[in-house]
Amino acid sequence: MKNFSLLMALCLLTLSPVSFAAGPGSGSLVKYNVPIGQCTASSISVKWKLDSLMGEPTVSGSYQWAGASNCRLPSSTTIWLEVKSSDGGLGYVYLSPVIPEANSGYGYNTTGSPNWNSTLCSFKGTEKLDCLDRASAVAIWKTGYVSGFFVAWDGETSNVQQGSGGGGVDTLSNRDKIEIIFDEIENAYPAYLYPIANTEVSESGDEYYFRFYDSAVGAVAISMNDPEIWYYIADWNYFATLEEANEILCAGGCIEQYGGTTTGTDLGAGTESVMTWEVSDQCNDGYTIEYKFWNRSDNNESYWGDYTTSGYDRVDTNSLSCIVGEQICLGAKTGNQYWGVGFDEGNEGCESCCATCSVDESTYSYNASCS
Repeated sequence: MKNFSLLMALCLLTLSPVSFAAGPGSGSLVKYNVPIGQCTASSISVKWKLDSLMGEPTVSGSYQWAGASNCRLPSSTTIWLEVKSSDGGLGYVYLSPVIPEANSGYGYNTTGSPNWNSTLCSFKGTEKLDCLDRASAVAIWKTGYVSGFFVAWDGETSNVQQGSGGGGVDTLSNRDKIEIIFDEIENAYPAYLYPIANTEVSESGDEYYFRFYDSAVGAVAISMNDPEIWYYIADWNYFATLEEANEILCAGGCIEQYGGTTTGTDLGAGTESVMTWEVSDQCNDGYTIEYKFWNRSDNNESYWGDYTTSGYDRVDTNSLSCIVGEQICLGAKTGNQYWGVGFDEGNEGCESCCATCSVDESTYSYNASCS
């Protein structure tokens, strides 16, 4: 996604909320060592697609399991998908495909379209209880995601967590990780991301997730194809991969904390880093160049400088202490000529004069040539 399409992104930014897919989407989760009736599934994998069509919900999903080949699951075996929304809403979706035999692949199922009033419910065993009304169900469906699942049969329910085969620590879906990282980004950069936003999903064919803001940063986008995180300040800027963000924001503990282990890291105002700029005066006019580095992330309220080049065809190196995620832009001038975003106010447009503070302490170069 390093060649993230600005045109596509700008189009998405102008779309109304109706243009975003209304549904928790598709995904899969797995549990290990799950007792189901007289059988024990060494693993059970559930996949789903929860969407909408012409204003009505569509539900599709199935499961496969591994275990003793001579064991048969109870005929009442049912899957309940747990659906959460960004604002705390919760409901469970009923899945009951053809019950597969052990080690034989996913059971057959067809896409259904239940009534809204029976789509998201609480449950006891295989029985639906207290289903949400249409308006409540639609609200959760529009911004919700699948956060887990339960296996039920004959009035019983397995309470084994999603896991990776040891200790019961959650193996999170991609959407779980996205919501966690979005929340941690908002916690880390409250001055740049407000008001707190819900997650929206593009239906462009690629899997993009967005949160939109009224602040200096207009939007944050996460692509699950790579996966990578981008933020928008006049242009799309690269922040980090999903796993790098997990490390940047809370020393690798954001996702683990969700599973029950905490690192105790104080997010504060973000992680400190260093970026290095190499500035070269390539204008052989007998004058030195004044320059500074503007912080676009606080609307140019702060900057690094003032610096002066040491002469024609020489490279001056400047190391700047910065906060990961800040967008830093070079502005320079001599006489009536300027470079980059401009020296006096830092609000000009430019190409190749801005960079994002990252955890890897990168080095950037800028050559100021005569116009």
